[in-house]
Amino acid sequence: MIELTLKELDDLVINALTSFGLTHNDMRIVADVLLWAELRGNSQGLGKILARAVVPHPDAGEIVVTRRSAVVTQIEANLNLGMVVMDRAVDEAIRSARSNGIGVVGTRGTTTSTGAIGYFSERAANAGFLCMIYGGTPKAVAPFGSVDAIFGTNPISFAIPTTDKPLVVDMGTSAETWFGLLQAERLAESIKPNLAFDSDGISTTNPGAALRGAIRAFGGAKGSALALLIEILAGPLAGGAIFNDAEHQSGNVLIVLDPDLFGFGDSFCTRVTALIDSIRSSSPIPGGAPPLIPGESSRKTFERAQSSGRIALDKALIESIRAISAK
Repeated sequence: MIELTLKELDDLVINALTSFGLTHNDMRIVADVLLWAELRGNSQGLGKILARAVVPHPDAGEIVVTRRSAVVTQIEANLNLGMVVMDRAVDEAIRSARSNGIGVVGTRGTTTSTGAIGYFSERAANAGFLCMIYGGTPKAVAPFGSVDAIFGTNPISFAIPTTDKPLVVDMGTSAETWFGLLQAERLAESIKPNLAFDSDGISTTNPGAALRGAIRAFGGAKGSALALLIEILAGPLAGGAIFNDAEHQSGNVLIVLDPDLFGFGDSFCTRVTALIDSIRSSSPIPGGAPPLIPGESSRKTFERAQSSGRIALDKALIESIRAISAK
């Protein structure tokens, strides 16, 4: 491991993105999303630089709004970076929610990852809104009962304002993330049993074999059903590619809601906080740790890094990114 100050880490990320040819504005957006993930121990962080998952497409055009009504906006990404398009989308959704109580945005035509979508849902929650994001990704996940990669890892995020910090959940609907497999392969680590199949449909603990095969959906049939829902929302509904077979032109859907949508906004945050507190104070499983609120562990990891101003990261990862920056 190697320890960096957060300023050193930010400079490192910016230098690497500069070497990829990002514009100044796009660079800052992508860096913020990557760092949001890395400081939380989320697999959607620096590994994306190593995998060159944030390189601009040479044929990228202008991001265009192709449809706009009071509450619905459709964005054509025109091969732009997923994180940059998502940044525009959450702004559009918040604008609609401020005026009409609800904002729904669909995007299509991104060619790179949207990153940790919790970054974007948290932005909406910090502005006082509820937010749900459904993301389409390249095919990698086998539906329940199959060994064929048909679904994407299809992340879902939601963020809810409270009287304190927002409740933020960011999760994939796969049993393991794609970048989690890449990280395990880079570190020569095995993955847990029953997470993935190799290309012959045999269960494997080898991350490289899993990358060439298929990941299971989390939670068996129920997780597979949720993955199917997101596949439909981000694909046919938003106009994104199904199976993501068109140069990975993924779709995404964002829904932003005003807490006062049904007239109970005055008590909303108080009641949500009371619900969270009841979970936190509930009786733990005998011999187990106190119940954790979803997203709480990663938020505490982030706050520790912010408080110390430093973070310890894998030395080989940092040296590889430095090599990219040097180019």
